[in-house]
Amino acid sequence: MLAVQAAELTTSQLARSSFVVSHEDPDDGEALGQLRRRLEAGGVEEAEVAELLGAAAGTDAADVANLASRSLVRALQQPGMDAPFIFACMLSAAPPTAYQHLSTAMSHSGLLPARVVALAGVGAACSQVWQQQALLDRCRSVAAAARWSEQLRLLRLRFDVALLSDPTPERLEPLVRPMLIRTNMDIATLLEFADAFRLDSTFVILEYISLCCSAPHVDSYQARVLGVADEVANPKLLERTYTDALENCISAYDYERLQFVVQRLQELRPQDAILSRHAAVLDILCTYDRKYPPATDELHAEWSRTRAARDANRRICTETDDTSAMVAAAAAADTAGNPAGMPSFLELTAENPLAARRLPFHGLVGSNPWTTLLSELSTETVDMLLPLAPSLEINEDDFYMNLIDSLLRKWRSNDTTATTDTTSSDTTSSDEAAAALAAYERAMDKTPTRFNSIQHLIRCFKDPEAAISTIKHAADEFPCGPDRVAALKMGIKLLHKWGQYIKRTPDPERKQVMAKAETIYLHFEKSYADAMTEITLRRNRLEKYLPLFSNVGDADSAIRVLTAVFEGECTAQLHRSGRDKSEQLHEVLRKLAAIYDTSLETLLQTLLTRYLESPVELTSSSAELQLPSTRYQASIRHMQSDEALLRRRVVYILGHISESVRLLLSFAYSNKAGISCLSRARALDILFSVASYDDIAQQQQPEDVRRYFQALLYLGDFEYVGIPQTIADFLDCQKAALARSIWVEHHQNPKAVQLICNLCLDFGFNDQELVLRMFPRLLAAKLFRYVVGVLDIISTMPCYASIDELAGFWNQAVSSYLLQLSRSDGSDWIGAALAVLGTCIRSPHLLNIDSSSMVQSLVRNASGGDTSSIALCLACVVFDVFPYRRASKECLLSCIDGMDPEPLGQLVQGLLEFDNAETIVSSSQLSIDWTGSRSLTAIFDLIDEHGIHEQTLLRAPPSTLVRVFVRNRILNDKLLAAVNMCIERGKRQLALQLVSQYYSVRSVDVLAEDAQRAKIALDSVAATVNADGGDCTRDLDTTMDSGTPHGTLDISIAARKRVSRIPDSLKLDIYIRSHK
Repeated sequence: MLAVQAAELTTSQLARSSFVVSHEDPDDGEALGQLRRRLEAGGVEEAEVAELLGAAAGTDAADVANLASRSLVRALQQPGMDAPFIFACMLSAAPPTAYQHLSTAMSHSGLLPARVVALAGVGAACSQVWQQQALLDRCRSVAAAARWSEQLRLLRLRFDVALLSDPTPERLEPLVRPMLIRTNMDIATLLEFADAFRLDSTFVILEYISLCCSAPHVDSYQARVLGVADEVANPKLLERTYTDALENCISAYDYERLQFVVQRLQELRPQDAILSRHAAVLDILCTYDRKYPPATDELHAEWSRTRAARDANRRICTETDDTSAMVAAAAAADTAGNPAGMPSFLELTAENPLAARRLPFHGLVGSNPWTTLLSELSTETVDMLLPLAPSLEINEDDFYMNLIDSLLRKWRSNDTTATTDTTSSDTTSSDEAAAALAAYERAMDKTPTRFNSIQHLIRCFKDPEAAISTIKHAADEFPCGPDRVAALKMGIKLLHKWGQYIKRTPDPERKQVMAKAETIYLHFEKSYADAMTEITLRRNRLEKYLPLFSNVGDADSAIRVLTAVFEGECTAQLHRSGRDKSEQLHEVLRKLAAIYDTSLETLLQTLLTRYLESPVELTSSSAELQLPSTRYQASIRHMQSDEALLRRRVVYILGHISESVRLLLSFAYSNKAGISCLSRARALDILFSVASYDDIAQQQQPEDVRRYFQALLYLGDFEYVGIPQTIADFLDCQKAALARSIWVEHHQNPKAVQLICNLCLDFGFNDQELVLRMFPRLLAAKLFRYVVGVLDIISTMPCYASIDELAGFWNQAVSSYLLQLSRSDGSDWIGAALAVLGTCIRSPHLLNIDSSSMVQSLVRNASGGDTSSIALCLACVVFDVFPYRRASKECLLSCIDGMDPEPLGQLVQGLLEFDNAETIVSSSQLSIDWTGSRSLTAIFDLIDEHGIHEQTLLRAPPSTLVRVFVRNRILNDKLLAAVNMCIERGKRQLALQLVSQYYSVRSVDVLAEDAQRAKIALDSVAATVNADGGDCTRDLDTTMDSGTPHGTLDISIAARKRVSRIPDSLKLDIYIRSHK
């Protein structure tokens, strides 16, 4: 009965099903046949089918449901799918069981999407019968997931199937943009997708608009956007989409898309001033063609700005199952060697082809438009870029200001590169020399080439203050030269015009602006003065004085600085370089004085007054002379003294001012207090040196002036000694009586004695008794040098020449002075010694001077201490200068015979310092030829005797000592003995040096004669030497000493060159064999 009931129920249900029974109402037999076939196809065995269909009508319904459940499971597992049969089985089976089997079948991962959709349709039909809304929703969701998963696979998009199985807007929205790109912007498909998964259609439309605006490959983007924009109900969302595309997505060089987006935003925000400025900028840029290629930084900035959108689109376009590895490899290749992932310049230019002829919009409307404008700004483009000023909210003057600044920086960079290229090395000295040469060349240039190229730009300024500020900046940037001067001149002219304009402004504003203008004007004036000063100094190679002019603020400071320039160059440039340099210094001073609003005449007058009134500077080296007049004379004879330098400066000044004679006389005879007698005397002394007798006679009697000059000197001496005296009293008194009265009262004072001595010499009165009293006083005061000078004069005066005691005074003064010199540590002892000895040589008492005693005193003083070498040198000089005395020689020999080689060599070096030294005393000149010196001959004899040539002669510098030794030995015919001694003692190297030096002071003819005498063929020897690669082109030394016999052989020039290359060893053989 159960089987029959199940069959009947099944038959009845199948008959009622549209899947089994057609609308033509076939008979029941046909329906049962179809049921049989479907049961067999569903996996029910034939016996079970027969049992089911042949059973009694009372079969149990549970058995039928169980059989239907098993049939459903088997039908769902079959490769093919019989949807009506599955539907019938689900209705026959228990609903929970049927739903479970269907759900398991739909969730199977191996099913094709079409089978899943079909199964979901069966489930949806069952849900209608069972009236289960949850089942209906579940089946619809599964069907949509299956269908769209297949679509996504066809679009080759990578996704997680779980997203579609459990869809949420947050998880499905990232698929919208990839699907738009893969469907070629098919908005209808995307809206269907959104409807299938209950996504917000507004989001899809906004993504569509964003892609249309930003993706460069989307064509007809305007029509696409306009066709869907009205579907967005919320304008804020649409505005946000446009803004994001404008700021982060659209290329800065795609002016058309930018204009389109800006227009859309203006429709949404019609009152937005920023958008209006953006639109104006884009209108101007569309008419402008770029003149200079983009910089790397510009392309990097654009790449960074659009990187997020670009990378997202790139991933969408390339992320597929088959190409993921290829994309990863390409990304790695893009960032190879670049930690930041920045592409190369070539890649950036390829990605932005419009950058070659367009300026970046975002770079211009950003926070700093000058980053973009500066690279494009030039004299050719400034007028075309100027219309951007209002839209970018930039002052038009800023365009010219920045253009000028960029030109200045370019010139400065070029100057630095040129200086670096012309420098031969990296040393500091070479860099300084190159910089000094460049500064000199700029100073000599007179054409402001660079400033002329920017002058027309400055004239375009609308704000005079900005123009003046730019001129000052340009002047500061220009190296000191014609460009800086021209800039400062133009700035001063503009300041004058600005001042006139300020005077027409209202009072409250005028005072404040006028004060500012005056400050700027003073700054310009100082800069102009500094520039002209530097140019003037550099043109004359006087740039070392530049630091002195840094703080010149008024006329007094200018005079002080000009005085420093004059004092620094007067001696070095004027008197050493000649008259032309004198005129050059004169013109330099005139130009510098004019720069600081003063005149050269004012400067020279100030200097002359200052120099004449300054105290007389007496050198410390003349301090022992005691009296000021004598010390003054010694100071002006010393060319490097301060007084001599001041005298030369005054002489120069007098050569460039008028009425110099009158000025000097007026100063000397003036009643102005505070002027010393020596200062007045100095003025007259200078007068005698620069003015002739006739010139002085036009103003005053020359004899009176000279007496007045002498009286001034004596008045200074009287004041120094402490004896009251006036000019009138001194001129009117008897000089002999004055001298005797001074002796009576002041004979204990050496200064007074010296004053008396000067009176005797200057006025020539005869008082031998007084003279004999004075010399002991002067010697006791150790005024030895002064006494020698007095003796030099007195010995030629007839009234005193017959005094017998003069010879004793000569001996005592000269000997004591030489001993005094031997104990001194000064550097001028050689000149001082020769000066005194020169005085002795021309003295009529020369034969009465006991030189032997002087030598003995000096030798005793040379027993030790630091000054022993000076004393011994002086003893040798006395022995050489004075007439020969055997006692002097014996004393010297006894001293040097026991000396060690080292101090003996030092003595020879000390004597060689006298070589060519000379002193001029009056009109006589003393010089010593040390080649034939008696003292050196004695020393060299000892060297030969003891054989200490190496210890004494081979000291530094050995060439000088060896040369002097050889010359001395030649003159004394002792060279052969010295050479033989060296050879006998095994000192062949020294013998080679002596012979080589011998032939170096002889002509080549002497060597040829000696070779002929020694029977050595020089031609064959020289040929052998030349074959070894010797250079025979060296000039020959054919100089010969006076008195040396010349060779008689006729030697050709070529032979002389070959002979000069003969080695020293062969020269030694020639010398030995030719002098036997």
